[in-house]
Amino acid sequence: MSEYQYYELVAVDRQLSKEEMGYLRGISSRAQISSTRFCNTYNYGDLKADPRQLLSRFFDAYVYVSNFGCKIFAIKVPRHLIIDESTLLRYLLGNICTYKSSGAHWIIEFVYEDEDGYDDEWDEGDGWMGSLLNIRSELMHGDYRSLYLAWLSQLDELEPDALSPAIPPGLDDLSVSQSALCDFLKLGAQRVVASAKVKPDYASVEPEVLIDQYVMQRGRTV
Repeated sequence: MSEYQYYELVAVDRQLSKEEMGYLRGISSRAQISSTRFCNTYNYGDLKADPRQLLSRFFDAYVYVSNFGCKIFAIKVPRHLIIDESTLLRYLLGNICTYKSSGAHWIIEFVYEDEDGYDDEWDEGDGWMGSLLNIRSELMHGDYRSLYLAWLSQLDELEPDALSPAIPPGLDDLSVSQSALCDFLKLGAQRVVASAKVKPDYASVEPEVLIDQYVMQRGRTV
């Protein structure tokens, strides 16, 4: 089985200096490097750096795609422009899609992992960044549908009594980037549509009631 690993990192809020670009060139002599982007594909060997550290130091978004069952889309978002940690914790409470603090930023990871360790239907990495990058801007402007999609993608991994976060409005009319995120996470349309149809008054409904509704939906339609 041949190996395929794709790494792409982009800077949105700043441009890299010549010194920073030189540092990146020292990591890889073959990578495509510009003042806003680092990209390389490996068919043998691997990136000689931690991409999460590169994201934290230099970039604002990161895509990783492999043919052995793992895909990652990660973004770095200023903490003062996004929701508080308690809300992040409710959406990203599993071990797959996660978040962490990095200085004045949150780093949020949307992850797909194939439990068999190899994905027969894997896609090449080129193009995913352009499709997904607007997720970052949406979150910074208060659109949290992508976080809810991450929660849905982990639903089978969560404890049966895990509390449901509130369903954000607009699940039945996803943005282009949010639809791409569903594809990236291999999140079935049926599950998203089922969730979009659950629209109770969250000010008066207990979380346990919402979980019961999800369990009923999963048994019937998902």
